[in-house]
Amino acid sequence: MSKQDDFGDAMIAKTSTGLLRAIADEKSGRWNEFAARYEGALRGYMATHFPGVEADDAIQETFAAVAARIKHYRYDRDGKGCFRNWLTGILRPPENATQSIIAHRFSDFKR
Repeated sequence: MSKQDDFGDAMIAKTSTGLLRAIADEKSGRWNEFAARYEGALRGYMATHFPGVEADDAIQETFAAVAARIKHYRYDRDGKGCFRNWLTGILRPPENATQSIIAHRFSDFKR
């Protein structure tokens, strides 16, 4: 089952808890599968919410941040722990934030 939510035209596949556990294990070798599953959705999110901002670097930085933080993530498919919310939370700035990935990309875009 797929969800569109606010990812533009991109469809995001249902979260695989097995895949999340696997990428938390640095030796699993499933990062290509993870990237293939979520890259299109992140591109759609960027196009919808931040048109004109270069997506490639922001998505690469988001994946790097996921790699650094995934061991501490706790999946709760029905609650606030929804993975796609966590994933886009890494990408988008919270209110008045200047430290998110997209905040840095947006400031680069305005220069």
